[in-house]
Amino acid sequence: MHARADSGHLISDGPATSVLHGSLIVVKWLMNNTLNQLAAVGSPRGPWSDYADILRDSLAVEDADRSGFTVIKPTGSEKVDVPGGLTESLYKELAYLVTDDEKGLLAKGVIDSLLRADWHTWHSFQGFFCEIVGETLEEWLPGVIHDGFDAVAAPLREAITLYRGEFPPPGTLPSWNRAKHELSFGSRRWTFQSGAFIIVAVLDALHDNSWEPVEEIARWIPMQDQLRPTTGVKLKRDFYLSATEIRDALSALKEKTRGVLMWHLKGVGAWWEPMV
Repeated sequence: MHARADSGHLISDGPATSVLHGSLIVVKWLMNNTLNQLAAVGSPRGPWSDYADILRDSLAVEDADRSGFTVIKPTGSEKVDVPGGLTESLYKELAYLVTDDEKGLLAKGVIDSLLRADWHTWHSFQGFFCEIVGETLEEWLPGVIHDGFDAVAAPLREAITLYRGEFPPPGTLPSWNRAKHELSFGSRRWTFQSGAFIIVAVLDALHDNSWEPVEEIARWIPMQDQLRPTTGVKLKRDFYLSATEIRDALSALKEKTRGVLMWHLKGVGAWWEPMV
């Protein structure tokens, strides 16, 4: 645990500093209380002023996420919720009140807000970012944040764009280009040979059913055969794929889209799900 002195530097805990900590807490509170009263009388208050007062009255910023930030006070930790989430503009108004390490924490909360992801995706993005820059987000931010949030906004937005390409948001559906025999999901692309009739039939069926599970799959018929007169000919059962044929096609799809998409047999039909 660290405390933030008025100079903006962190003071490490230790047996010899316990009395000093207690004195600093009292003196800092008295000074800030007086300064806040003078500020309230002498200057107009902006929409961020309440958050600035909280930071002045705190010992340190402990953490931050999209919903706000947590500060350490003499009485313990206190979560401060920010309606609408942490933003770049709010960060710029508050950054001068905190140390570089604390700026890094606040910036992390802004990034979380920009990503607007669930808990799993947020932690997945942090792992993805670490692979790109070779450092965790917490390690990287303090080294660049002293140049202002604009200095980190561009590389972070680029990282978010790359991440969204590799790991599409929940609810993203595959895309199937029948003419090119090309399947895509986010930034991933897979092309299938024109002779892969069974796989094409499976993808056709799922695509035509808005990627919902299908109960049966019509056999894919090459264009030259589709042009033959079939008026009055009723489809028979053998015009549909067998469970064995579908299973083999799904195995090939699993191998082709390994680590991204999963394919499942459903009776004599099929369904899919994302793995990312």
